[in-house]
Amino acid sequence: MILEIRNYTLNPGKPAEYWKHYQDGGFAAQDPRMHEHLVGYFQSDVGPLNQIVHIWKFDDVAQRDEIRKANYARPAWDAHLAKIRPLMVSQETTLLVPSPVPGMCPLAEG
Repeated sequence: MILEIRNYTLNPGKPAEYWKHYQDGGFAAQDPRMHEHLVGYFQSDVGPLNQIVHIWKFDDVAQRDEIRKANYARPAWDAHLAKIRPLMVSQETTLLVPSPVPGMCPLAEG
């Protein structure tokens, strides 16, 4: 199992516009297999502001790459990206693997 954490820092005041684009078509534009792997979408409330964080769970890097490749082949997804990219200042992606210590990663075990 791997977790992908994507952190988008948006221009100040732009999170509401980001959410509107995602709700008005971004979610539907994604390959449905992406939805099966979504752990959650979040918005920063304290600390660095104007951040959107989404977390995805995949079996391995190969599964992640296959599903993301299919997602990026969708014209509707490209259209959605054209709407949200101008809102972004930066993007950071982190891939996490479970701890090797038994019992320390319940998400990986169940």
